[in-house]
Amino acid sequence: MTPTKRGRLQRVAEDLMGISTIDFFNYVSENSPTRDFERAYTTLGFGDEPLSREEAMARPDWDKWNKAENIEYKALKDRGTFKWVPMDK
Repeated sequence: MTPTKRGRLQRVAEDLMGISTIDFFNYVSENSPTRDFERAYTTLGFGDEPLSREEAMARPDWDKWNKAENIEYKALKDRGTFKWVPMDK
C-alpha cells in the first residue's frame, strides 16, 4: 500500500469509523490490507475524492470540483432545501 493510500485510509478510519490511529496501524500491520480492502473503500467513495474543501482546492482538478460544488449548491438553494440564517455576533 502506498504512503498516500495508507494516509487516506487512516484518515477515513479516524474520521468516519472512529478508529484510533494506533488501532488502524495495528490492523494494517497485522492484516496487510488487500486490493479488495482498497476497492471496498473506493467503492464506498473513499477513493481519491477529497475529504475536505481544502483538500479539493489543492488538487489540479479543483476547477471541476468547484463547478460541481456550485451546481450542487444552486440545486439545494433552488429547491428551498435550506435558508441562510444570520449568525449572532
